[in-house]
Amino acid sequence: MYNHANVIKEIKENRKEMQELREKMESFFETMEVLSDKRAMRSLAASDRDIKAGRVHKWSEIKKDFLGGK
Repeated sequence: MYNHANVIKEIKENRKEMQELREKMESFFETMEVLSDKRAMRSLAASDRDIKAGRVHKWSEIKKDFLGGK
């Protein structure tokens, strides 16, 4: 038989699990949205080619150029 404390504990655990599931589902749908966006996928592919070709910059260099070395 359940007592009040066990019921409350189980409800809190279920809420936490539901929140985690909600976050995972949101992430999944966001991923699907990006994967179905042809323009975004072309941009990601181009970025991948740039990285493989060495066309990258260090964050410290970018920060120095745009923020004056801050």
